[in-house]
Amino acid sequence: MLEGVMVYGHGGARYTMRPGDALQLDGEGDHGHRQLVELPIRFLSVTA
Repeated sequence: MLEGVMVYGHGGARYTMRPGDALQLDGEGDHGHRQLVELPIRFLSVTA
């Protein structure tokens, strides 16, 4: 997470993401932002 605050969901879990936070997860399941808390939002997504 580079800037802003958002709630990111993966399956039934929710993670509040702030600048400096990172997640590593299996992209096969349902995942994505659930709530944009503090704008602007900037984050880096790496797919491998």
